[in-house]
Amino acid sequence: MTDSPRHRFALNLPRSLKEQAAALADADGVSLNQWITTAVAYRVGSEVTADAFFAKLRAETNPQTLLDALRRPVPMPASASRSAARR
Repeated sequence: MTDSPRHRFALNLPRSLKEQAAALADADGVSLNQWITTAVAYRVGSEVTADAFFAKLRAETNPQTLLDALRRPVPMPASASRSAARR
């Protein structure tokens, strides 16, 4: 984590979720606060990465090329066509 200023806020969790998170934090050897901070950072990083990936995909993808590929017949392997003929 960075050494940026910290901000406090109250987090209301269902008791069962808090107990499960506390057990996981204990198993990881960290405080519940640190465990939740890491979990939030992981999720934020995942979302940012996915957003960047899909933005790049949208910018570089030609929808017509995809539609053409989907309309193309898929060649069947010879072994699959022989087993289909036996049925």
